[in-house]
Amino acid sequence: NIAIDTDGVMYLNLSHGIKVENGDPKAEIALVYTIVDSFLSNFRGAKGVQLLVEGEALHTINGLLYTYMPMEFNNQIVED
Repeated sequence: NIAIDTDGVMYLNLSHGIKVENGDPKAEIALVYTIVDSFLSNFRGAKGVQLLVEGEALHTINGLLYTYMPMEFNNQIVED
C-alpha cells in the first residue's frame, strides 16, 4: 500500500518478506535505497519515504540502516 501525506511523506507498507537477514550490509543498503530512491524519483510530491512492514515502522530492516523515520533520496548510491 502507498499513501502520501500533506508534508510529502510517502508511506510504503511492505510485507514481512522484506526482512531477509543475510548479514550483507551492501545488500541492505542497496535494497532500502533502491526502494526509496525509485519512489522519490517517480512521485513528484514525495519528499521522503517511510518504510512500514505490515503497517509498523521498524527501527531497521536488517540491522544496519535506521528506517524508523522517513528517508530522503540518497544520490551517493550509484549503479556499478
